[in-house]
Amino acid sequence: MPERKQSLTTSRAGGFSQVPAADKTRHHVAVTSNASCQTDYNGPLDFAFIVHPRTIDDVFRAFPHLRSGSEEAALAAVRPKPVSVTSYIHLETGGRLLRGELIAIPYVAAEFRRKLPDIRHALRLVLDYCSRRQTKIVGLGGLIPSITRHGNDLLPFANGVGITTGHSYGSCPKIVAGEGEGSGAKSVDGTTRRSQRR
Repeated sequence: MPERKQSLTTSRAGGFSQVPAADKTRHHVAVTSNASCQTDYNGPLDFAFIVHPRTIDDVFRAFPHLRSGSEEAALAAVRPKPVSVTSYIHLETGGRLLRGELIAIPYVAAEFRRKLPDIRHALRLVLDYCSRRQTKIVGLGGLIPSITRHGNDLLPFANGVGITTGHSYGSCPKIVAGEGEGSGAKSVDGTTRRSQRR
Protein backbone atom coordinates (compact mmCIF):
# COMPACT_ATOMS: atom_id res chain seq x y z
CA MET A 1 0.00 0.00 0.00
CA PRO A 2 2.76 2.59 0.71
CA GLU A 3 4.08 2.11 -2.84
CA ARG A 4 0.67 2.93 -4.32
CA LYS A 5 0.42 6.06 -2.16
CA GLN A 6 3.82 7.20 -3.43
CA SER A 7 2.82 6.75 -7.07
CA LEU A 8 -0.42 8.70 -6.49
CA THR A 9 1.58 11.54 -4.95
CA THR A 10 3.92 11.55 -7.91
CA SER A 11 1.11 11.52 -10.48
CA ARG A 12 -0.70 14.41 -8.76
CA ALA A 13 2.47 16.47 -9.01
CA GLY A 14 2.74 15.93 -12.77
CA GLY A 15 5.68 13.52 -12.59
CA PHE A 16 7.67 15.59 -10.13
CA SER A 17 9.13 14.02 -7.00
CA GLN A 18 11.21 15.23 -4.08
CA VAL A 19 14.87 16.01 -4.69
CA PRO A 20 16.87 13.35 -2.83
CA ALA A 21 18.53 14.71 0.32
CA ALA A 22 21.98 14.01 -1.10
CA ASP A 23 21.23 16.25 -4.11
CA LYS A 24 20.43 19.19 -1.83
CA THR A 25 23.93 19.25 -0.39
CA ARG A 26 25.83 19.00 -3.70
CA HIS A 27 26.71 21.93 -5.88
CA HIS A 28 24.70 21.77 -9.08
CA VAL A 29 25.35 25.37 -10.06
CA ALA A 30 27.38 26.62 -13.01
CA VAL A 31 28.07 30.33 -13.46
CA THR A 32 28.42 31.91 -16.88
CA SER A 33 31.93 32.26 -18.27
CA ASN A 34 30.84 35.49 -19.97
CA ALA A 35 32.62 38.06 -17.78
CA SER A 36 30.16 40.85 -18.58
CA CYS A 37 27.32 38.80 -17.04
CA GLN A 38 29.07 37.76 -13.81
CA THR A 39 28.69 39.21 -10.33
CA ASP A 40 30.24 38.37 -7.00
CA TYR A 41 27.00 39.03 -5.06
CA ASN A 42 25.93 35.91 -3.17
CA GLY A 43 23.22 37.28 -0.88
CA PRO A 44 19.43 36.90 -0.97
CA LEU A 45 17.70 37.46 -4.31
CA ASP A 46 14.60 39.56 -4.81
CA PHE A 47 13.70 37.65 -7.98
CA ALA A 48 14.94 35.19 -10.57
CA PHE A 49 13.84 34.21 -14.05
CA ILE A 50 14.05 30.51 -14.89
CA VAL A 51 14.53 29.90 -18.60
CA HIS A 52 16.01 27.43 -21.06
CA PRO A 53 18.21 28.01 -24.12
CA ARG A 54 16.20 28.31 -27.31
CA THR A 55 19.08 26.89 -29.36
CA ILE A 56 22.73 26.04 -28.83
CA ASP A 57 23.57 29.70 -29.59
CA ASP A 58 22.13 30.67 -26.20
CA VAL A 59 24.43 28.13 -24.52
CA PHE A 60 27.42 29.61 -26.37
CA ARG A 61 26.43 33.13 -25.26
CA ALA A 62 26.44 32.05 -21.61
CA PHE A 63 29.52 29.85 -21.92
CA PRO A 64 31.63 31.35 -24.74
CA HIS A 65 34.59 29.14 -23.89
CA LEU A 66 32.60 26.17 -25.27
CA ARG A 67 32.31 27.63 -28.80
CA SER A 68 35.39 25.78 -30.01
CA GLY A 69 33.69 22.38 -29.64
CA SER A 70 30.64 20.77 -31.14
CA GLU A 71 27.04 21.35 -30.04
CA GLU A 72 26.96 17.90 -28.45
CA ALA A 73 30.20 18.60 -26.55
CA ALA A 74 28.85 21.94 -25.29
CA LEU A 75 25.62 20.38 -24.01
CA ALA A 76 27.56 17.52 -22.41
CA ALA A 77 29.78 20.08 -20.65
CA VAL A 78 26.88 22.02 -19.09
CA ARG A 79 24.60 19.09 -18.18
CA PRO A 80 26.44 17.94 -15.02
CA LYS A 81 25.46 21.24 -13.39
CA PRO A 82 21.79 21.71 -14.32
CA VAL A 83 21.47 25.11 -12.63
CA SER A 84 23.20 27.69 -14.84
CA VAL A 85 23.35 31.27 -13.60
CA THR A 86 23.68 32.99 -16.96
CA SER A 87 23.41 36.63 -15.86
CA TYR A 88 22.83 38.87 -12.89
CA ILE A 89 20.04 41.43 -13.02
CA HIS A 90 20.21 44.59 -10.91
CA LEU A 91 17.26 46.94 -11.10
CA GLU A 92 16.92 50.28 -9.33
CA THR A 93 13.34 51.29 -8.62
CA GLY A 94 11.90 53.69 -6.09
CA GLY A 95 15.31 54.30 -4.52
CA ARG A 96 15.77 50.58 -3.92
CA LEU A 97 18.18 48.16 -5.62
CA LEU A 98 16.55 44.84 -6.54
CA ARG A 99 18.87 41.92 -7.15
CA GLY A 100 18.01 39.04 -9.41
CA GLU A 101 19.46 36.37 -11.63
CA LEU A 102 18.69 34.80 -14.97
CA ILE A 103 18.92 31.04 -14.39
CA ALA A 104 18.85 28.53 -17.24
CA ILE A 105 18.40 24.79 -17.27
CA PRO A 106 20.72 23.11 -19.82
CA TYR A 107 18.09 21.77 -22.23
CA VAL A 108 17.28 23.42 -25.54
CA ALA A 109 13.66 23.77 -26.66
CA ALA A 110 13.90 20.92 -29.19
CA GLU A 111 14.72 18.45 -26.37
CA PHE A 112 11.77 19.18 -24.11
CA ARG A 113 9.61 16.22 -25.08
CA ARG A 114 12.46 13.70 -25.18
CA LYS A 115 14.23 14.84 -21.97
CA LEU A 116 11.18 15.66 -19.82
CA PRO A 117 12.25 13.68 -16.68
CA ASP A 118 15.71 15.31 -16.74
CA ILE A 119 14.16 18.75 -17.24
CA ARG A 120 11.82 18.26 -14.29
CA HIS A 121 14.74 17.19 -12.12
CA ALA A 122 16.70 20.28 -13.20
CA LEU A 123 13.74 22.52 -12.30
CA ARG A 124 13.60 21.02 -8.80
CA LEU A 125 17.32 21.75 -8.39
CA VAL A 126 16.78 25.34 -9.58
CA LEU A 127 14.03 25.81 -6.99
CA ASP A 128 16.28 24.34 -4.30
CA TYR A 129 18.99 26.84 -5.32
CA CYS A 130 16.47 29.70 -5.27
CA SER A 131 15.23 28.66 -1.83
CA ARG A 132 18.79 28.59 -0.47
CA ARG A 133 19.31 32.09 -1.93
CA GLN A 134 16.09 33.24 -0.18
CA THR A 135 14.60 34.27 -3.51
CA LYS A 136 11.25 35.98 -3.08
CA ILE A 137 9.74 35.16 -6.47
CA VAL A 138 10.68 33.38 -9.70
CA GLY A 139 9.28 33.88 -13.18
CA LEU A 140 9.01 30.86 -15.47
CA GLY A 141 9.95 31.54 -19.07
CA GLY A 142 10.01 29.81 -22.41
CA LEU A 143 8.36 26.37 -22.50
CA ILE A 144 8.66 25.85 -18.74
CA PRO A 145 5.10 26.97 -17.88
CA SER A 146 3.68 24.47 -20.38
CA ILE A 147 5.40 21.46 -18.76
CA THR A 148 4.63 22.53 -15.17
CA ARG A 149 0.92 23.32 -15.48
CA HIS A 150 1.84 27.02 -15.25
CA GLY A 151 3.98 26.44 -12.16
CA ASN A 152 1.43 24.39 -10.21
CA ASP A 153 3.55 21.22 -10.42
CA LEU A 154 6.51 23.12 -8.91
CA LEU A 155 4.70 24.39 -5.81
CA PRO A 156 5.50 21.33 -3.66
CA PHE A 157 9.20 22.03 -4.28
CA ALA A 158 9.20 25.83 -4.03
CA ASN A 159 9.84 25.97 -0.26
CA GLY A 160 8.43 29.46 0.13
CA VAL A 161 9.56 30.87 -3.20
CA GLY A 162 6.75 32.59 -5.12
CA ILE A 163 6.18 31.40 -8.69
CA THR A 164 4.73 33.39 -11.58
CA THR A 165 4.37 32.74 -15.30
CA GLY A 166 3.29 34.40 -18.51
CA HIS A 167 4.04 38.11 -18.36
CA SER A 168 6.40 37.66 -15.42
CA TYR A 169 9.29 39.55 -17.02
CA GLY A 170 7.35 42.79 -16.68
CA SER A 171 5.37 42.12 -13.53
CA CYS A 172 7.88 40.31 -11.31
CA PRO A 173 10.06 43.32 -10.43
CA LYS A 174 6.95 45.41 -9.72
CA ILE A 175 5.56 42.83 -7.31
CA VAL A 176 8.89 42.47 -5.51
CA ALA A 177 9.26 46.25 -5.28
CA GLY A 178 5.89 46.49 -3.58
CA GLU A 179 4.18 48.09 -6.55
CA GLY A 180 1.75 45.16 -6.82
CA GLU A 181 -1.23 44.59 -4.60
CA GLY A 182 0.67 43.25 -1.57
CA SER A 183 1.60 39.70 -0.61
CA GLY A 184 -1.32 38.29 -2.58
CA ALA A 185 -0.47 40.30 -5.71
CA LYS A 186 -1.17 38.68 -9.04
CA SER A 187 1.01 39.04 -12.08
CA VAL A 188 -0.44 40.52 -15.26
CA ASP A 189 -1.79 37.07 -16.16
CA GLY A 190 -3.02 36.43 -12.59
CA THR A 191 -0.71 33.50 -11.86
CA THR A 192 1.44 34.55 -8.90
CA ARG A 193 1.56 31.70 -6.41
CA ARG A 194 3.37 31.23 -3.14
CA SER A 195 4.20 28.01 -1.36
CA GLN A 196 4.87 27.67 2.36
CA ARG A 197 8.48 27.74 3.57
CA ARG A 198 9.44 24.53 5.30
